[in-house]
Amino acid sequence: MKQRSNQQGAERLPFTFCYNQVMVIYYPKKRKNKVKTYLIIFTIFLLGILIPKIISETKDSISLPVVNPKIDRYYAAVTYLSDSRTNVAKSQLTESAKTGKLIVLEKDKGDLTGFLGVDLINTAAKSEDIKLDTDKLVILRASDLTPNFKVLSIDGKSLFSDTDYPLFARVTKEEGEEKFDPSKVIKMTSVGDIILGRSVYEKMLSLGYMSPFSNVSERLKAADITFGDLETPLSNKVTPPTEGMSFLAPQAAIVGILASGFNILGLANNHSTNFGAETFTDTLNLLKKEKIEYVGGGENLAEARQYKILNIKNKKFAFLDVNSIIGDLEAGPDSPGDWHITLKPWGNLNQTQVDELLAQVRKARQESDYLTVMVHWSAEYTHDPNSEMRNLAHQVLDAGADQIIGTHPHWTQGTEVYKGKFIAYSLGNFIFDQEWSAETKQGLIMDSYFYGSKLISVNLTPVLIENYHRPRILDSVEGKPIMDAVWEASEKLK
Repeated sequence: MKQRSNQQGAERLPFTFCYNQVMVIYYPKKRKNKVKTYLIIFTIFLLGILIPKIISETKDSISLPVVNPKIDRYYAAVTYLSDSRTNVAKSQLTESAKTGKLIVLEKDKGDLTGFLGVDLINTAAKSEDIKLDTDKLVILRASDLTPNFKVLSIDGKSLFSDTDYPLFARVTKEEGEEKFDPSKVIKMTSVGDIILGRSVYEKMLSLGYMSPFSNVSERLKAADITFGDLETPLSNKVTPPTEGMSFLAPQAAIVGILASGFNILGLANNHSTNFGAETFTDTLNLLKKEKIEYVGGGENLAEARQYKILNIKNKKFAFLDVNSIIGDLEAGPDSPGDWHITLKPWGNLNQTQVDELLAQVRKARQESDYLTVMVHWSAEYTHDPNSEMRNLAHQVLDAGADQIIGTHPHWTQGTEVYKGKFIAYSLGNFIFDQEWSAETKQGLIMDSYFYGSKLISVNLTPVLIENYHRPRILDSVEGKPIMDAVWEASEKLK
């Protein structure tokens, strides 16, 4: 048999070329008309040049429809701060809308009308325009919340903690808008004076060192941050007295503080240094050992003035603490003690000291996302802050703080919202033995909620100190006299 020539095989080899990152392979059949074959190859080559060019020139002129993404926008039902309600049913919101007793912002009217199924007739241009009275409610976007309003749960579900919170609407996302994420809300719980000496010490001897915190520890440690005013040195070098005005507790008393989740404590007050430098230093060392941060006191003045920063959920929380009450051991350049400034009624205001405080506030703010300042101040046994306290509070907030927590008067005092920031002039006693009056047995737990770049809500819960040492959380009915006094004092500050 005769072999095929190599020339015959070569005629069927593929023709290959590449253009614009596209490879074209043509397998020619055996043809007698080679002109036709070359025309096919040329046509393919030409198309390889023209098609990418056409696509390149026309793709920018094709206008595709823009699809606006959807988002679940979360809303909050809010009321005035002194309202005793903590919850509202979704059905009540609908009924309030029907009667014009539900206020919404104009920008949300369309979405909420569809969501509630009711025509919303009561609107406001912005939240600052809203004036609430006893029979009205407001719905605001979660992103628009401020401490001016009290946030209510909806059908028992909290905006700040429940993933099945019901008050949201599927809407067209606005430019720059992000979905509200409850897991990114940061809850800070603060309390007032914690004095573990005298009769409280006696109760701990018989009932255990956990006893003062037994009713509140679970509530306190549920927060991301728990902060309080520790007004007792903790040391084993001195036998704790059971009478008098100097307080001390053994270091074993730290168990209740630890069980309650305190991760930072204020030491700037007139009792943390009662027994001098040595017992105060013992307290500092114990807190360091237990990994509890402290502010307002230190081994020298520089440390006492130093702000501390806690990193929580990728946010930086700064804290400062200062005392204005006489009888403390003031820190020196090389000696331990607390940070002291002078305010009425305990002396004439020292503006140099105030300026030093404001400078620290500005520095702390530059290095943090949020800033809390605790101040030990005021005359005792009064619900009303003086004008010097208010002036200092406003300066501190203007310098960068988000909230101010006051301690010392042994009574609760009024609150104030100043430029969207919160002042609790006194949270009252939290753990102490002053059973001799109703007011000295009363205190507040303050819950502050932070989200994004700001403080968005504050809630106050009343407590009653019983058996000379143990606070108990009260419901809205039993706690009404305490809260009435707070809101009455707050009205005077408007």
